[in-house]
Amino acid sequence: MKSLPTLTSAAGYPCSACAEGIHTPSRPNGIHLVPLSLQRAESVVSPSQSRGGPRSGRRFPSSHTRAISEPAEARPRPLSLRPTSQPSPPPKRQSVLFRTFNLLPWHRQRTLVLPPTEETVAQAAASSRPTFRYPDAATLTDYSLREGLPMSTAGESAAEDLGGASAVAGRSIFEGESYEGPESIIDGIDDICGSHGAASFSPKAARIGNTVFGLLGFSSLVGWNFTINLAPYISAQLFPDSATHWDNSFLAMFQIAILLVQACLLWIGALRKSLLFIGGCLSVVVFSILTPVLAYLPETVAITGMHLMCFLTGLSSGLFQGAGFAIAGAMPKTCVGAVSVGQGLAGVGAFLLSTLLGFAVFPLDTRVGVQTTAWTVYLFSALVALLSAVSVSYLFQQPWARRALKKASQQRTERMRLSVRRQQEREIDEAAAEIEAVENSVTESDDVDLEAASDEEGMSTVVHGDVGAKPISPILVEACAEPSSRRIRHRAPELYSKWHVLQTVFPELLSIFLNFFITMNLFPRVGPVLWKYSQNISNHFLILFGVFSVGDVAGRWLPDLSQATTRLQWLMLPRTWLLPAVLFRTIFYVPFCLGYKVEGAPVINDFWWYVIVMFLFAVTHGWTSTLGYIYCVSIPSRLDEKEIAGPLAVIALSLGLVTGLYIAFLVY
Repeated sequence: MKSLPTLTSAAGYPCSACAEGIHTPSRPNGIHLVPLSLQRAESVVSPSQSRGGPRSGRRFPSSHTRAISEPAEARPRPLSLRPTSQPSPPPKRQSVLFRTFNLLPWHRQRTLVLPPTEETVAQAAASSRPTFRYPDAATLTDYSLREGLPMSTAGESAAEDLGGASAVAGRSIFEGESYEGPESIIDGIDDICGSHGAASFSPKAARIGNTVFGLLGFSSLVGWNFTINLAPYISAQLFPDSATHWDNSFLAMFQIAILLVQACLLWIGALRKSLLFIGGCLSVVVFSILTPVLAYLPETVAITGMHLMCFLTGLSSGLFQGAGFAIAGAMPKTCVGAVSVGQGLAGVGAFLLSTLLGFAVFPLDTRVGVQTTAWTVYLFSALVALLSAVSVSYLFQQPWARRALKKASQQRTERMRLSVRRQQEREIDEAAAEIEAVENSVTESDDVDLEAASDEEGMSTVVHGDVGAKPISPILVEACAEPSSRRIRHRAPELYSKWHVLQTVFPELLSIFLNFFITMNLFPRVGPVLWKYSQNISNHFLILFGVFSVGDVAGRWLPDLSQATTRLQWLMLPRTWLLPAVLFRTIFYVPFCLGYKVEGAPVINDFWWYVIVMFLFAVTHGWTSTLGYIYCVSIPSRLDEKEIAGPLAVIALSLGLVTGLYIAFLVY
């Protein structure tokens, strides 16, 4: 290292670093200059001042220390090279609408923001962080750090992920975030079909996506919630001659249809925008003719028609939910949360509209009142479904939405191609193993003709009919050149297994199933329909249904509240506690069955006691079901596994609903 010139002060004294021969011309990276006055009140005097010599300047405690002599008014402000942490910026104020769509996501930002220079490119490439981000004039442009690839190759690989389409002017498809487990509702639900390598979108695109998918989620469950609210009144007023209460059977048909749709989407794929249009058109038709079927057909035919209408409504809702969540995963990050918010608001909105009509406009204790209310709510549902279809059409007129959906579809096609290749390789391995076993047995026998044995087995030229007419020797070389364990380890990162995912998330699927079984086995059949009431409260069914909707929404927010303060972290139950918490909900069988069996008791049959029980019942339902979703879709680490875990969770949910509803229908 070239020596530095000796530095002296105005008084002729060399600096201590020069006198000792120690020079450090540059400060270490990450060291920030802070005023020395913040560390101590008095400054350090130079040696010349202590000996009464000429007045010198203040000393700067650094790795290259020197005394500077100059007038006091021209002295620089004392600084220190002591490392210090930068204070975090104050939180940005957000609008109520923005926080609603984001569901209060306290996400950990793991993106390293760097200026676009050659030095920062090399620094980011050597960093352990998965991505880094360059500030851009229009938006934040993200670049992926592919392991083992230079930056140019990573950019070309990103373009290949887009299906051959080149990225636009330095824009990439990767988002600069990483994820290490569920922190809130959005952190879990976002993993159903989305990945943390989603594309970057503009704020306008995020607003459009939130609006469209929020409306889609609202439309998917608004008909279900209206049917829950009106089912007891429909059975009592429109089917008075029937000895059976059909409300549970109506709701079960709805869930059976959703179950069938989810099972089909596992095989055909949900990343199809046409499914959303089909669901919207089907909802418009069904909700438009549902009320005439109930009101103007004979009772027996009307009951059958109501079952059919509920089944068709379930088909449309299943298409909205299955395709909606899958497509939202390819859109801006908050779109999946917008679907969930829309579904939660559907229950509250259905309760408010039904209560308003029942108390202020149409009395629900008369046949005409029930018919008029049904006309109003189901036509409203048809209008919402029509708006959803129109909004989806507008969404896919946007170039960014088409590109994102195309990329997600290409990724799924690639995974399906790898699955087919895996099947072919398995057939080759099985055939090669059979040939190897035959050759080993022939080698061990001295009196056996190898050529005759292979002709007898019919394997002289062809290994397997599906694989093709390939000679034995090339297949043996290709299939047996390396141990089978190495081949399995090589293919495992690229391929997935439905059974493996099922085994991995089975405890969470069981929790979801039992949670919804307990809920629908008691609600609404036992309570509030079959409860005995001490007071005569007008439209008490609507009130209790509304209490359940509000409590369910409140329970869904509890995992988010666990991030607000350390005192509420227990609300995010560990995974091992989820199943015991679900089983603990069986305690609600006691007040529900007492209200069904006991009559005239002062507390057990009190209406306000029922309100308290229903609220706690709904809060625990929303809380445990949300935790089940979060853990079910966040445990798998790969995107293809998450695409399997999401529909499996919906199937477990639907199975629990159908089983609980029909057992309650048969028992009570």
